[in-house]
Amino acid sequence: MLITSRFYLPQKIQKNKTYENNCLYQHLIRVLRIRTNDRFVVFNGDGFDYACQIKDINKKQIKFTVTESIKNNNESNLKITLYLQISQRSKFEYSIQKATELGVFAITPIVGDKNNHKLNKSRIEKIIISSCEQSQRAVIPKLNNPLKISDVTIENSDNKFILHPCCGAKLLSECRIKKDQEISLIIGSQSGFSAQEIEVSQKNGWQLASLGNRVLRTETAPIVALTVLQTIYGDI
Repeated sequence: MLITSRFYLPQKIQKNKTYENNCLYQHLIRVLRIRTNDRFVVFNGDGFDYACQIKDINKKQIKFTVTESIKNNNESNLKITLYLQISQRSKFEYSIQKATELGVFAITPIVGDKNNHKLNKSRIEKIIISSCEQSQRAVIPKLNNPLKISDVTIENSDNKFILHPCCGAKLLSECRIKKDQEISLIIGSQSGFSAQEIEVSQKNGWQLASLGNRVLRTETAPIVALTVLQTIYGDI
């Protein structure tokens, strides 16, 4: 039996080598109830999927052999770094999950003037890994340390956009994107950015962009923005 689910294994993996592991035991044996000679897939973030076959099962761990290494080509050709303002935990985590599924390259949490939400970085990293397992990605987006919006400085790039529902902001779908450069996108929370934060960002070269006349929820905006960029310039 081939288990279509993929599992993250944070270690070096080589073809034709046999490994013993107790971390995968609970899910593979207790949940999926696999047996000796059954097959499954693991990845470690290096861009490859590794087909594995169970060789032995005991009460605490499994022994498996890596039978094949397969280059995973599911990464987007767009390198998008999402600067996402920290918001209510459930909304922020949902946005992180969907951003990962939509192919974001890196994520930097933003600490805003108008909120004091705390960030559980280890929990967010687990959500990112789980989303990679589900979306068939083999490269894990980097989770950077939180920054204030005034500290986000990116040199030599024209692809810097901050979403803001103000009059005069150009639609993101109409903004000119240079495909040979990485894209940086700042999205606020439900409390939004202060006027001072917007002013500082514009002085640092960030362009105001809009998703239309309707004001979207904080968990909706990243999905729409990333879908727009991936549809026009990426692989959707």
